[in-house]
Amino acid sequence: MTGIGDLINKDLSGSSKQLESIRNVKQSLTIKQERKYIQKYSWDGILAEAVLIDNVPYFLVSNKGEISIETELNTPSGIMKPLEANSYLNRPYSFNSKKQVQECIERTKNESLDTLFKKVKSIWSKYIDADNFHLSICAADTIFTFFQDRMGLIHYLFFVGNNGSGKSNNLKVFQILAYRNMTSTDITPANIYQFLGSDEEGIGTICEDEADTIDNDLEKMKIYKNGYTTGSPVFRTDTSFGRKQHRMYTFCFKAFAGERLPDSLKAKGLNQRIIEIQCVYGFPKYDISEVVNPAGDNELQELLDELINVRNTLLIYRLLHFHENIPDIELNLQNREKQLFKSIIRLFQNTDTLAELLPVVSKYVSQKREQNADSFNAFLYGFVKHLMKKYGVLQFDSAVIWAELTDEYSGALPGKSLPHKPMSYESEQFGTISLKSVIETLQQVFGAKPTSDGKKRGLLFDKDKLERIGSIYELSFEVRVGTELTDITGLTDVGLDRHQKSADLNPDDISEEVEKNFYANRNLGYDKIILHNGIRSQASSINPSNASNV
Repeated sequence: MTGIGDLINKDLSGSSKQLESIRNVKQSLTIKQERKYIQKYSWDGILAEAVLIDNVPYFLVSNKGEISIETELNTPSGIMKPLEANSYLNRPYSFNSKKQVQECIERTKNESLDTLFKKVKSIWSKYIDADNFHLSICAADTIFTFFQDRMGLIHYLFFVGNNGSGKSNNLKVFQILAYRNMTSTDITPANIYQFLGSDEEGIGTICEDEADTIDNDLEKMKIYKNGYTTGSPVFRTDTSFGRKQHRMYTFCFKAFAGERLPDSLKAKGLNQRIIEIQCVYGFPKYDISEVVNPAGDNELQELLDELINVRNTLLIYRLLHFHENIPDIELNLQNREKQLFKSIIRLFQNTDTLAELLPVVSKYVSQKREQNADSFNAFLYGFVKHLMKKYGVLQFDSAVIWAELTDEYSGALPGKSLPHKPMSYESEQFGTISLKSVIETLQQVFGAKPTSDGKKRGLLFDKDKLERIGSIYELSFEVRVGTELTDITGLTDVGLDRHQKSADLNPDDISEEVEKNFYANRNLGYDKIILHNGIRSQASSINPSNASNV
């Protein structure tokens, strides 16, 4: 029987069909011999990370914590090769020799999440002059990025500040220390697809500087809104050679820097996944831009060596512990608050570091709740409850709503009328508002239905729906985040979007409490009183103002 080799080597003077058959066989053999170049690969409990050793590409392969050095991987998906030095879009992990790799492995075996957190936070404090929340969350996120693919749920960071505030320096620290980080400005969707690829989720992290206008790029906005959790790839069709559909991954930790947050309306979904960090002018010990380019200076070179050493240690720690289980936890936060912080708290469970993280997380949640309670929507909620109590009905004419809201002498909202704009009002707290904007908010946010008798227009409210939606504005400002369900936030079952769940509170009791606070303070400044099953009780928790002093 004639074999493939005989066909290829024989005289090729046969028919055109036979020649075509031979070409197809040769092409098939060539395809099977192709190598795929990658940064990271995991399968069946084995993790491989591409590195450079003396500028030569290798894999560090971990099999349940036992690390070996390999030149290639023979996997079920084919032969995998580590990326060449000039193929990286990010900074490669590099070692001087195999001996240095082994020394790093032995040294890292003595590390824990606690010791790593102290080292990473110390580095952050050298280059960023900021408060304890800022440094702690950045240090924790740095370590978390090395286990993002194990968790499958992340938050984003957005550093906001004016010129000279040092916001971009935060991204530069992440560029060195975070897991396989790609940092750039004006990142396009194509850049994201190429970097994150279609092989595995979470193969790196992304930092985008000058991100002031990302809300104008609708496709990129969709990627970022989609990329906070695993299991939601984007499908794209490649027409280079026919039509081939690719599954492009978007999941990874992301951080941004800009002079403003994305627009609250256009980027509502993205903003809900962001932890906002305000940056102000400070005096850091060292300039990270100088350290990454030491230019022969001995002190700067020592600082760079420290960064590289910690960077490599974090990678080795990932390889040593990637196979270990990370038990789930019960957290006394709900919905969006829970999504923002659960993964990072879960990673650091049973560590001393957790005692430092929980107060700063509590402080952040408290501040966000206060901001939410001071919003125009929160004011309108209290105002509507006041109207329902005053008139004893659920339906109101639009004219009554506007008059009760804007009367300069007895209206609920301090301000003044605009003579040339009768349906607009200049409020002291929220600026210019209009009847149209108020009616739209009451319909879209609070579920009111429009009514008309042919002469007058009005709104009809659903009391049960209003109570469920309104529960978002009746939160305790003093929050103690923890893993025990007996904490105060567990008792009240609160969260930034609690309206998605059924409310167990007595609507009449809530109405009295809200009405009392409404009259006492038109800004809805609650007195830190909570309600549980209709019973009024004083919140007992950590004072958020002391959270940064842990």
